[in-house]
Amino acid sequence: MNTFSGSPLELGLQHGEELRDEIRHVLGWYMDQWWGMEPQELQDAVRDHARAVLELAPHLGAEMEGIARGAGLEAWQVYALNARTELRANTDALECTSVGVRGGQAAASGALLAQNWDWWNALRGWTRCVRLEPEAGPAMITLIEPGMVGKIGMNALGVGVCLNFLSTPRVNLEGVPVHVLCRLALESSTAAQAIQRITQARRAACATYLIGDAGGEVAAVEVTPSAHTVSRDVPFVAATNTPITGARCMRRAIFERRLDMSSSPLTPDTILAALGHLGVSAPPSDALAVETVHTVLMDLAARTFLVTDGSRAVAHEELRVTL
Repeated sequence: MNTFSGSPLELGLQHGEELRDEIRHVLGWYMDQWWGMEPQELQDAVRDHARAVLELAPHLGAEMEGIARGAGLEAWQVYALNARTELRANTDALECTSVGVRGGQAAASGALLAQNWDWWNALRGWTRCVRLEPEAGPAMITLIEPGMVGKIGMNALGVGVCLNFLSTPRVNLEGVPVHVLCRLALESSTAAQAIQRITQARRAACATYLIGDAGGEVAAVEVTPSAHTVSRDVPFVAATNTPITGARCMRRAIFERRLDMSSSPLTPDTILAALGHLGVSAPPSDALAVETVHTVLMDLAARTFLVTDGSRAVAHEELRVTL
């Protein structure tokens, strides 16, 4: 696991220098295989997103500038990585199943958060788990695609976040990208503060954020660029890439049934078993396909972060970290 510490610019420089090859590889894949834009078109597309980040969180703008310098790239290229979702936001690609279990409903004193991260297997082996130690604010651990400032993770105060992207017919080009909002959640001292930061931001796209903290609070924050709903006060909440409110999702129904069939209170092992169930996890493939690249589980009171290489059902390697 890589550790970056210091000022925003120093965090970025270390990130860019240590993960230079990985950042350039991931950027190249998205430019060649995913975005379908020429460089100038891509630069134009991220300009307003960059302005939104600089207005809301200038320290993250400085960090992205540092990443670019360290990796030998231009700043707009790092902004593109952090807005990779918004740059093709109308996709229906399968991506992620997550769950938040309230304290008292889990075999833990605080909340448990867990997620299958399903994404293109061409990026398998190119992701990284990093520890950030900013000069201001809590230390944090986050699983990222190199070049990103945040994604799934937790901080030293016991606040965690999972992310499920939702198809967005019309992106707010002047909004803050979803991965940047994940980082802002990870800079929070409580779940309530993380929820406030997401719901009050000028958002670029639709998404469901599962937020939890060491005090046992869990909430699903479902947002569009112009509206939001917050679901809480339930034993557990599960999310996929279909809105929780309204549409039925077979994958979520299977996952919720597996959790309902488990003994109470829910334990990390029963949650991981449900995430690894056929119909919930995406199996590995030798062809280009979406598969479960990682499974993550966070015990927020214990400050433990588990990430497997691949689905829990087939994983051969896993990383356990205590923050």
